Amino acid sequence: MPANTPRGFPYPLPTEPVAEGAAAMRALAEKLDAYFLPQVWIPLPFSGTWHNAGGGKTIAAYYKDPFGIVHLKGAAAGGANASLIGIVPVGYRPADEQRFAIAGAWDGSAERSGYITVDLGGGVYAHAIGSGPNLAEIWLAGEWKPAELARRDDDAEAKPAEDE
Repeated sequence: MPANTPRGFPYPLPTEPVAEGAAAMRALAEKLDAYFLPQVWIPLPFSGTWHNAGGGKTIAAYYKDPFGIVHLKGAAAGGANASLIGIVPVGYRPADEQRFAIAGAWDGSAERSGYITVDLGGGVYAHAIGSGPNLAEIWLAGEWKPAELARRDDDAEAKPAEDE
């Protein structure tokens, strides 16, 4: 009986696939552990007259989770409609322009719907529909794959499957 054949099994048990599977499970467990650790949000560096809304509202910030997805949250105030709120750094920037609908744009007199965009250079912009030139406050919310992760995923999809 071969050395890796336990009693009662008429064939050898594979060892490499088991080791590879165990390594993959360890890697997944490490990512899950990191996912459930406290999130470390990085304050969004503001541009122009934009600033945090204050008044107990969530600060404008971003972070990258253990799976590589970038998250954006918070309330910003004091800027102009369609203007640059701030810029996320390289490594957090999207592969394609991102647009997120929002319900929380306040122009000082009425609640407006609108959207935020995050461009390829990391610029985060506010857009309120039917608003005047200034925004008193806007809520930020969105998530995206950063360019590096999206490129890696695209490369993996482009590779032909190997025959075994």
